[in-house]
Amino acid sequence: MRISKDPEARKDELIEIAERLFLEKGYDNTAVTDIVKAVGVAQGTFYYHFKSKEDILGAIIIKSLEAVGRAISDITGRTDLTPPEKIGAVIGAAFDTITEKQGLIESLHRPGNALVHDTMKRITIDIMVPFMARLVEEGKRSGAFDVPHPREAGELVLATVAYSFDHPTLLSDPAHRGRMKAALEHALPRILGMREGTIEVGL
Repeated sequence: MRISKDPEARKDELIEIAERLFLEKGYDNTAVTDIVKAVGVAQGTFYYHFKSKEDILGAIIIKSLEAVGRAISDITGRTDLTPPEKIGAVIGAAFDTITEKQGLIESLHRPGNALVHDTMKRITIDIMVPFMARLVEEGKRSGAFDVPHPREAGELVLATVAYSFDHPTLLSDPAHRGRMKAALEHALPRILGMREGTIEVGL
């Protein structure tokens, strides 16, 4: 007999199992029945928490973005890293998530998932822009960055990450990943008013 769980705990379990199945079998090849069978609950329990498979995909993406936000918060709070090192580490953390969740992110670009995709982009902006703006402002105060408009410079840096969210397969090619790293390390110092070669991106 299945032990009754707190609704929020059950919701988290559904999200965890759905993510595992989506990554193992693919989003299109996983049905709601597969998820509830793996969890051991009735379909009614699923639909109590989620309207559809697309809805739980959105919950998975949001959970992943929140984890990225926590990782970025940890990076920005470190005192052993310089502002340029923090910028490189933040971008590396974002790209690691893109690579790890590539299959899920690709599924967001299907027409039926447009609303989830737009929600993901909004949350990404809400999470990352304030962090990046603070990092650039910190770098300007320390003299590491020479930028007249720190927040806007941070937004330009994030535009590259946002582009990769829309094209996650780009990073699955090691050669392209290497070129992306080199291009970023060439472009970022120019955006931030630094000498070339002063930022290393963790890719």
